[in-house]
Amino acid sequence: GASYGSPSQPQGDPFGGMGGFWGWPFGAAGAGRQAGSRRSRAYNPKAGGDVVYQLDIDDKQAKEGVRRGVTYQRYVACDVCHGAGSVHADHARTCPTCGGSGHISVDLASLLGLGVMNMVCPECEGSGRVVVDPCEACGGTGRVLSASEVVVDIPAGSHDGDTVRVPGMGNAGTNGSSTGDFVCRVGVPSERLQPQAAQGFQMIGFAMPFIVLGVLLDVLAQLTVIIAIPLLVGIVLVGRGGGVLHHAGAWWRNAWRYFVNGFMNAATIAVFMALMVSCMSGFGTAGYRGGFY
Repeated sequence: GASYGSPSQPQGDPFGGMGGFWGWPFGAAGAGRQAGSRRSRAYNPKAGGDVVYQLDIDDKQAKEGVRRGVTYQRYVACDVCHGAGSVHADHARTCPTCGGSGHISVDLASLLGLGVMNMVCPECEGSGRVVVDPCEACGGTGRVLSASEVVVDIPAGSHDGDTVRVPGMGNAGTNGSSTGDFVCRVGVPSERLQPQAAQGFQMIGFAMPFIVLGVLLDVLAQLTVIIAIPLLVGIVLVGRGGGVLHHAGAWWRNAWRYFVNGFMNAATIAVFMALMVSCMSGFGTAGYRGGFY
């Protein structure tokens, strides 16, 4: 999974532990365990997640391209154990508690009368393997939180919502697994619709299929309420979005996407209504002919 951040916000650990759940019924076996707060014998390699960073630029920079340096926090491989999680041992070993199965059975019959309950092994946390001697620096995970820097080249002709990926500059994986990427999400505020304007274009698009339906089936008057309410509200919301006539083509392309989204949402309803009207007309004609003859 991806983690989102900025220079002042550390990334959360996407591979957090199981909290204090293991405090019962195993007592001190894992009470209050939190990722990075104590040494863990669990050997659980998982690939590191991407770090997603929002970077806003102006119109000129989006048109011509720009290079930006970014400082952020991420998980990097531990220097002490070189990402392995164990300082001296080269390989993990089978968990002695569960025998490598990752689960244990607890007999609760004498305590609560519930019989045998299968649980994830608290020693290996379900992986079936454990680190022989967990590293003191990283707690056995093979990674630590650290500040990093990366230079991002935003190409010329970028638009709001584009992404630039820097491989290998995301979060390091646990126990020597692969590292994620740094994903820079480009933001161009001038191309971004205000929430009111975006909703307005969706509502205008929502009204369009019913206008088409009304014209084709000659039932425009009957659909006046369905058409007028979203159309008028949409126009008002777009107007409140501000400066509609002063935006460039990219803004209008985004507006068109919201319009199409609203149109597609209403198209299914309009088609269903068209079928219903067609069926009712057919039944009405058949009934009339039957009564006449």
